Amino acid sequence: MKPLRVLSDTSLRAKITLVFAAPVAALCFVQGSVILEHLQTRALATTFSELVDLGVDAGDLVHETQKERGTTAMFLAQPDDRFAGRLARQRDATDAALARLRERARATRVTGDSRAELDAALAHLDQLAEVRLAVDARTGSARDAIGHYTLGNSMLLDAIAALPAATDDSALARQATAYQALLRGKEHEGLKRAQLAEVFSADRVTGAQLSSLARLAQTSAACFAQFGALASAELADRSRGLARGSEFEAVERLQRQVLAGTKSDGFGVPPANWFDAATAKIDALAALATAQASRLAALASA
Repeated sequence: MKPLRVLSDTSLRAKITLVFAAPVAALCFVQGSVILEHLQTRALATTFSELVDLGVDAGDLVHETQKERGTTAMFLAQPDDRFAGRLARQRDATDAALARLRERARATRVTGDSRAELDAALAHLDQLAEVRLAVDARTGSARDAIGHYTLGNSMLLDAIAALPAATDDSALARQATAYQALLRGKEHEGLKRAQLAEVFSADRVTGAQLSSLARLAQTSAACFAQFGALASAELADRSRGLARGSEFEAVERLQRQVLAGTKSDGFGVPPANWFDAATAKIDALAALATAQASRLAALASA
């Protein structure tokens, strides 16, 4: 009887094992799949966080190149070197922002379209020293110099535009699109600053300049409207508050003298007054962009 009892116990243990083996195996498979999915999600989140960091640094550089473009336009529009000191200080700020972006690009693992766009923009900015030499010597045209900055900014903004497509998270994509819209609106404000610097320096405006300025005003307004529709309620309210603030009102008043006036010359606006007013507006927009970038980074980290 004893051998039979042992056989019976063994059979019972085997049956128990068989009963639990399948669920345990299934549980292990499910848990393994969940772990793998979490690891993949973490890798995607890490990549997106790096993209956000790159986008923020690229946005900071765009802000500085916008200011350098405007200061360059003012420098070239004057018969003397009264803006030379401003231009030298702005170039230092641009170089610092460019160095930060280059360092971030070297450290990142981001690949694909966004990296290709960024590398192309950085390659374009390698020509900046040559452009500056021509500006200092006044051997190149203002249009060519301004065009170089504008093309570089466009390339940087194209790199930032890859952010929404890099995530399947709708909230992240929405805030990334809002960030991009704000930066593009700010870029159009920077172009207005440079063009109206020429207008007020010459104290006259051409029909082509009027058409260009009207298009820029319309496009920047559309970008800010898109930002207001996509951003968080807090930052959308802040954007509307800026639109009613003194920085925006001063710019609107000065550009109305050109866009809504009947005169084509004799505006009587000192170019430095315009430049400082436009820069105050763009600086306020830059602070808003910084707040939007912080929100985007927080969402990516979460």
